[in-house]
Amino acid sequence: MFENGEKPLIEYPCWWEYKIFLAHGVSAEGVASEAFVEVFGEAFGEVFGGDVKFDLALSKRNAKFCCYNLRVFVGSEEERLGLFGALKKRAAFVL
Repeated sequence: MFENGEKPLIEYPCWWEYKIFLAHGVSAEGVASEAFVEVFGEAFGEVFGGDVKFDLALSKRNAKFCCYNLRVFVGSEEERLGLFGALKKRAAFVL
């Protein structure tokens, strides 16, 4: 938030990146797919085609969590926040 309480201006549609932290052994693609079904009614491959980038950002052998980057082309604030909420329900942490 800005000092005057205003939200930042985000122009849609735009690319938005989420960092998803999952316990080792949890399927990142499964979590993302379930979140997309909740928000959009379809799995992410069916909704966005090529407008999703998904990769492992960090994984250490003895760590409890793996970190994934999910980059999505969102059309509105409602989509962006809806996807954040759906991911948050399924992941240990979402940024």
